[in-house]
Amino acid sequence: MRCPMKHAVRVCLLFLSFLLPGANPASAAFPDRPVTIVVGFAAGGAGDIIARSVGLELEKELGQPVVIVNKGGSGGALAIGDALTRPADGYTIVGTISAALTLDTLTAKTRYSLADFSLLGMTGVYQEGFFCLADKPWKSMKELVAWAKRENRALSYPSSVVFDKLITRYIGEKEGIEIRAVPVQGGAAIISSVLGGHTDFGYGGGFQSSYVKAGKMRHLAGIGSQRSPYAPDVPTLAEEGWPLLVFDNYFAFYASKKVPAEILTRLSEALVRAGSQPSVQQALAGKAGVYPAVFNAAESTKILEESLVRYRNMLEEMKK
Repeated sequence: MRCPMKHAVRVCLLFLSFLLPGANPASAAFPDRPVTIVVGFAAGGAGDIIARSVGLELEKELGQPVVIVNKGGSGGALAIGDALTRPADGYTIVGTISAALTLDTLTAKTRYSLADFSLLGMTGVYQEGFFCLADKPWKSMKELVAWAKRENRALSYPSSVVFDKLITRYIGEKEGIEIRAVPVQGGAAIISSVLGGHTDFGYGGGFQSSYVKAGKMRHLAGIGSQRSPYAPDVPTLAEEGWPLLVFDNYFAFYASKKVPAEILTRLSEALVRAGSQPSVQQALAGKAGVYPAVFNAAESTKILEESLVRYRNMLEEMKK
């Protein structure tokens, strides 16, 4: 005679097997189709170069094709918005500057926050700063501001992210000059604008370095907590007289917080290995102009959580 109790126990055990970590057949087989990286920049810029170089190595790690989808605009907000419309199954990774999850969420009306995502890792520290054509009369940001005051004219620069507008607005208000941000998409458009003489200066994450080396452009100032190892003679904005303007930015890879934990771990481990490959390190230090560095999920999360606190305090100080 069939025992109802034993049958009920078997059914419960079968049900629980689908809930237990590591027992999900879909997770165990991950990935079984192409993985997409939605990049927050147009093709050709530093962010695109980073994502594509990492993507090539990630294909080897995952055993599946990695598709790059460029969604440039609003400093990564469009890419994040696109990713949020996709299933939280691990097949969509977002690649943007880290500020898209920290400073931008404090200064722009984003419908997401750092808490909505799980950091998979970060590859590279941006060597961000301001630059201009080599034949311009100013040799630093301080000299540029002094020139604008003396000539009584507004300045313009191409902008593809959110937080550079915060910097230029702060400098403009403090120094009593007008600085206009001209919206563009990606580093390639920034370079074209400056090279073509359409704007007075530019702001970039390191891609300008090759033009500086070629003698076509000149660094004006960095925005990091330390001087760039690629341009040790170039002062930071803090050194130039604006101590609140300190920003360290990274290229971050992340996914929805709703993705199963075992899949997040698989992706994170694969990304760290991919980002550590010589081909990626060379691409970052070369054409992208980004300092090669790799941070795992835990390290990335700690850095961005601390950055969020610091930026919140900085914004409060700016209001005083």
